[in-house]
Amino acid sequence: MLKNILTGCMIAAGFNVGSTVCAETATTQTPAALQQLMQSPRSPSKLQGGLDQLAASSNARTTRSLAAPNALISPLLPPTVNGYVVIDAIATDGNTTALAQKLTSLGMNNVATFGRVVSGRFPVNKLTEMENVTELRFARSALLSTNHWNETSGKVKSQGDQAIQADKARRSLDVSGKTVPVGVLSDSYNCLGGAALGVTNGELPSNVKTVQEGFCDSVVVDEGRALMEVVHDVAPGAPLLFHTADGGLANFAQGIIDLADAGAKVIVDDAFYLTEPYFQDGIISQAIDQVKSRGVTYFSSAGNSGRDSAEFTDYAEDTSLGLPLVDFDPSAAVDSCFEIEIPPGATFQLLLQWDEPFTSAGGAGATNDLGLLLYAGNNCEAFQFYSNIPNIGMDALDGFATANPFPDRPFTVSVRIARLEGNKPGKLKTIVYGATITDQNDTNSSTITSHANSRGGMGVGAAYYRETPKFGQSPALVESYSSAGETPFCLIAKAIA
Repeated sequence: MLKNILTGCMIAAGFNVGSTVCAETATTQTPAALQQLMQSPRSPSKLQGGLDQLAASSNARTTRSLAAPNALISPLLPPTVNGYVVIDAIATDGNTTALAQKLTSLGMNNVATFGRVVSGRFPVNKLTEMENVTELRFARSALLSTNHWNETSGKVKSQGDQAIQADKARRSLDVSGKTVPVGVLSDSYNCLGGAALGVTNGELPSNVKTVQEGFCDSVVVDEGRALMEVVHDVAPGAPLLFHTADGGLANFAQGIIDLADAGAKVIVDDAFYLTEPYFQDGIISQAIDQVKSRGVTYFSSAGNSGRDSAEFTDYAEDTSLGLPLVDFDPSAAVDSCFEIEIPPGATFQLLLQWDEPFTSAGGAGATNDLGLLLYAGNNCEAFQFYSNIPNIGMDALDGFATANPFPDRPFTVSVRIARLEGNKPGKLKTIVYGATITDQNDTNSSTITSHANSRGGMGVGAAYYRETPKFGQSPALVESYSSAGETPFCLIAKAIA
């Protein structure tokens, strides 16, 4: 963790994967402060992704942000439920059995393991004790993101049924899907209690099998049930199974295996974790590959991020401020400041990854270390906080989440990417969730990543039903908000069962 060398220091929070965030009260970030930042010693914590701030907040008997008083914006704490936070813990030597036993003894529940990862709900007041767990390499908060369907009530027929001409197939081929069980992964199925009405209205079959329900004490919307209603429209005879995607990376991955074990021949999901790797198969992708080898067909929602991503390859570095900063300008000019606009009152998340192996995915870990600096306003003028995790030998990612402090107008922030240790990465990729990249050097790159981009599965984009071949538009016209593809795999991780 970087030493506090700026005025005011706080720990990274929200979904943040950063371990240290510092905010200063001055309106500008001086070159001298950046030079000090580069030279400051670090003592890495095992707690990442905002767990370190939760630990500090728990000790202080408060859940407030540790931001400096004059900071206009600050990161957000990871969500907690009844004193627990969902975490992904990475085993030191891959022995997840020993790590799971140790974390369970500290109060962890809903434990799942897959590859090197142990996921589950961990008590916030025990977080500091994780620092002394020798079986633990590092742990971070796990935040599930879903691509929401619009809620409906009463009997509604999916317009997609005609768009993909499933109605025609049922009539002409006399099929209903009765021999093809379909598994669904999302947040929850019947936490809100609407499944019985769905059965009565003919929106659902009466024999849905719940392999694992979502965590009903969390913020859920029963999106799994909405997905099942769509499946039931298209294949009314298909047996349906549900497993929550919540509970961390390992629970999602194991849920894929569990659905296949329960008989699913097709599996669909509309969820992902922000910390899944971009350039290699993470453990969820590895689980997809496993069930594909067993004959299961896997579909995943591509996402709703459009082209709010920027990639930089063979870029220059700006050293004018005392440490290597990514130069986003491909010309001879220098521009190390990247601008993003947040909608009124909205929360946004930025994730940075680069072409180095992820320990959590079975790789050797990164050989370099990058960090992020966030500023309020244009042109990197008003420094707010700094985010960095120790990446050496760990995962090649960093990021933060923050919110627009103004409910009635958009707000612009700007970002710098600093190289702190090791060689310059060959490729960098950032994706923005909940905001829009407005920088002149935006590359409008792909946003289909993680397991939606897996080799064993298929990512599914969004199209308005009247802009499909059935209604005269061929090929179907993809919605502008639908995530775009062609994210290259730079690394191949060894699959871990």
